[in-house]
Amino acid sequence: MKGAIYIKNETVDIDNDNVSSDNKPNVEVKTYTESEIEDLIKPFKDEVERLRSNDESASKAEINLQNRSKELWSKEVAIELKLQGLSDFAEFFAVDENNREELEAKIKKFNEVLGKRELNDGFVPESHRSADKYSLAEKSKDTKGMINSKLSKLFKQIY
Repeated sequence: MKGAIYIKNETVDIDNDNVSSDNKPNVEVKTYTESEIEDLIKPFKDEVERLRSNDESASKAEINLQNRSKELWSKEVAIELKLQGLSDFAEFFAVDENNREELEAKIKKFNEVLGKRELNDGFVPESHRSADKYSLAEKSKDTKGMINSKLSKLFKQIY
């Protein structure tokens, strides 16, 4: 054959663009019943189920770990607020989990605001009057002083 190339038991005729094969594949057709197919697939199905159950248990464990982490953080926040004397205001401190810098900044700012608004805890009377001559004479049971203060007020009004 002039102008022919042999590739893996195939002859390619360049002139006519024909491809012919020297050996023909033997194709054996085998039929399987449904139960045989199930028996073949069963180990793979079992492996898939095992992997799924491991994945579910891992995700449950991960969820439990996240919940514990959140509980631990909320306890840390509560303890920090208690140390700062702000446990009554705990509901006002919403801080991202494990963000200690933000918590400390909020506590500092809150303490500054409270410091500005801090009230004096001592007793301060609403209408504090200075002691006049009459009340001083009354305390010392000086009737002359009491009469004198009343008369001096009366004469001040006239003049």
